[in-house]
Amino acid sequence: MPNTADKNKKQLPTTEELYRALFNQAADAIILMDTETGELVDFNERAHENLGYTRDEFRGITIGDIEAGESPEQVREHIAEVLRSGSDVFETKHRTKDGEVRDILVSASAVALKGKSYIQGIWRDITDRNRLADRLTKSNECLSTTLEELKRAQRHIIEHERLAALGQMARGIAHDFNNLLMPIVGCADYLLADPSALNEEDTVKEMLRTIREAACEAGDKVRQLRNFCRPRPDAVHTTVSIEEVVKEAVALTRPRWKEETEASGTPVEVKLNLGDVPAVVGNLQQLQEAVVVLILNAVDAMPEGGVITISSSEDRHIGTVALEVADTGTGMSEDVRHRCREPFFTTKGPESGGMGLAMAHGIVGQHKGSLEVESSPGKGTKVEIVLPAAYVSAPPPEPEPGPEPEAAKAQNQPEILPMRILVVDDEAGTRNVLGRFLSRDGHTVELASGGAEAIEKFREQGFDLVITDRAMPNMSGAQLAREVKELDPDVRVILLTGFADLHEGENGEEDEPSYDLHLGKPASLEEIRAAVAGAMAR
Repeated sequence: MPNTADKNKKQLPTTEELYRALFNQAADAIILMDTETGELVDFNERAHENLGYTRDEFRGITIGDIEAGESPEQVREHIAEVLRSGSDVFETKHRTKDGEVRDILVSASAVALKGKSYIQGIWRDITDRNRLADRLTKSNECLSTTLEELKRAQRHIIEHERLAALGQMARGIAHDFNNLLMPIVGCADYLLADPSALNEEDTVKEMLRTIREAACEAGDKVRQLRNFCRPRPDAVHTTVSIEEVVKEAVALTRPRWKEETEASGTPVEVKLNLGDVPAVVGNLQQLQEAVVVLILNAVDAMPEGGVITISSSEDRHIGTVALEVADTGTGMSEDVRHRCREPFFTTKGPESGGMGLAMAHGIVGQHKGSLEVESSPGKGTKVEIVLPAAYVSAPPPEPEPGPEPEAAKAQNQPEILPMRILVVDDEAGTRNVLGRFLSRDGHTVELASGGAEAIEKFREQGFDLVITDRAMPNMSGAQLAREVKELDPDVRVILLTGFADLHEGENGEEDEPSYDLHLGKPASLEEIRAAVAGAMAR
């Protein structure tokens, strides 16, 4: 009886048969190349099929016949590199029988058979993969370009909304300024028309107090406006008082919700119901902008007048602060309420960009908060902003003090010794008032109406301190500061400015400011003294 094990053993394929089966059935093309001639001495089915040749046509082909990515010299260098290092992986291009060029990933290994050198190559066709990658890259580039265009459009529309809000407020603010100018002009005319009234000390003091109070109130309105308009330091978040945010927003919009509505016979009342709530971590200007949008929206929603109620509350269990702006206006349908936070959605017609509430929603989202709208036709609207309380996450470190805090600290410093001071301003009224202020404090003061005159006087006389306006024709205050610092590095310079965003040199181009301290207009006598002390302390 025959041995079964021997019978099974005879039926097993030989090693060569196994190799040949695996060789021909491989998913990638496999070749064996003679390193001396470049001839493909052996290859599997995939190799000649991928390149469009029959087996007979492919037999005897050299690597140079199909190589489309490298020159003959580069091919020889690659063969030498593989023989030296033993292997290499690289990308190249092969040309098919019909002339099409395909991308190939090659894994090459040096092989020695019967004392002769060969290279075994595994070729993977990556043409489709590369084309897909190219399409994806181009699609991503197109998407990036489109996204950037959308961002630019969004920034443009948001800026349009901010300017629209500012325009709404500007009409009423002009009304307020005219009211403030009335007592200033009236008191001045009264004293000029009747010089004998100057002998009445009580009358003169009362009128001067009236003029100063009106001027200070006008200055406060300018401060509120420029804070609203200044560039947003989006990345800088500090602890912010919700009460401060609300009161500033209410003051900014007062001309719109009070004076304008009263003049049209549809008065609007604003009621504040602000609780004792903790601060939040955020950006003061951005949060103020969001509340301004909500107030203006509420006014628009009450064409017949009504009441806006602004309330704040705290939920200590979850560590949040809520701010609610409610109106008694026309309200919204469910469809409008559902879409009101969408960018570009508006019910106000083409004059609105539809970014007001969307902008407020975006600001709140950046502060890790939420904005919810509750409304129904004829029953008004409530918008609730919920923000994390400051104690939930520790506030970032306070920013380093700049020139303005130093000026404030200087208010407590003792009086400084008399100095030689040069005052430069193209506005005669400003430089004359400053000259009188400083002379009264015992300083020796010279006046100049511009940069050229100031440099000439500085060269002739020399000064301890220069106080210059920032915005002047021909030579700016920052340019003048650089000039006098070159003449005398020890001189101190105070830059007077009516701009709110001045923290660097002219146009933000300098690494270090050319001046020692800047002072905003209008400035009181105490603020001028503090600035002088602060500049000399630096």
